[in-house]
Amino acid sequence: MQKSRYPTANQKRRFLWELPHFTKRLKTIFIQVSDKS
Repeated sequence: MQKSRYPTANQKRRFLWELPHFTKRLKTIFIQVSDKS
């Protein structure tokens, strides 16, 4: 069986689901860093 180079629909769905959490975490980190300076 040949392995697909492209992400499966399941991986895409998971990526889209994780994206909001990731951006939220990035924002909180960014705010903390800017508060320190």
